[in-house]
Amino acid sequence: MIGIDGGGTKAQLYAADLNGTKLYESIGGGTNICVSSEEQVRKVLTELIGKCIDRLGGNPKAVCIGSAGIVSEDSTETMKRIIKEASGADNAAVFNDAVIALRANLGSDAGMSITAGTGTICLAQDGAGNLIRVSGWGHICSDEGSAYYIVKKALEKVCLAHDGRIGQTGLTRAFFDAVKVTNFDDLIAAIYSKYIDKDRFASLARTVDETASRGDAAAADVLNDAGTRLYEICSFAASRLYDGKTPFRVVKNGGVLKNCIKVRDRFDELMKGEYPLCSTEYGKRPAVMGAVDCALAEALKDS
Repeated sequence: MIGIDGGGTKAQLYAADLNGTKLYESIGGGTNICVSSEEQVRKVLTELIGKCIDRLGGNPKAVCIGSAGIVSEDSTETMKRIIKEASGADNAAVFNDAVIALRANLGSDAGMSITAGTGTICLAQDGAGNLIRVSGWGHICSDEGSAYYIVKKALEKVCLAHDGRIGQTGLTRAFFDAVKVTNFDDLIAAIYSKYIDKDRFASLARTVDETASRGDAAAADVLNDAGTRLYEICSFAASRLYDGKTPFRVVKNGGVLKNCIKVRDRFDELMKGEYPLCSTEYGKRPAVMGAVDCALAEALKDS
């Protein structure tokens, strides 16, 4: 069986036998079909799966991919076609990458998975088969609390400070250094010419985190706001599925919640304040293992 966790910039493949024992693991390029062309995604997956088949011999019994960019029936069917062509497997399952993150760490237990990386998405389930999604509709329309959101909000602070509408902030110099410019005009020009790619833009979030760690109030405000936005996403999901009397787990994924301490602390504070019976934790199993679990379920259908 093959499980694949596909992101915007890289994909992780994990092959296992029916007992879940690892047989092979590798990394390839991005598989977000909303960002890359169908041909580009096909090339990445054909190469990634082909190397696995060459190493292990024979076609896999089942393949599951959880990928960024799976947002509609069309994207699901396109990805399923690519997977079947690349693998030769009759059984292929396709999900959004948030689904496999949820399955990897919660199985069928009540709880939610909140992922805050380049983008943001939350999936929540109640243990009775009800599943809802909140946010995750892309950096233009959604993705509150994400790395992209953090950088955008921080650059807004820089612009406000430049206009004189707020006091000066260390974010200005921090962005100058990160982008390798020496003045505001060059910063704006560089952002619009060299940081159009959303992943590269989002990578500047570490600049905001570092500036906040040096005590800059504007940077800290941005990170606290991001934590609040992530809490609001999860709180909305919880209000739809849980009665406030039942414990549930919140699994945190993505670089923002793992690496930005102020975002994480704000999120945990607000979630536990409103839902004292919830527990917040980092995912112990990587998302790719959720894809392996789903591939196993597909394989067992024919057993």
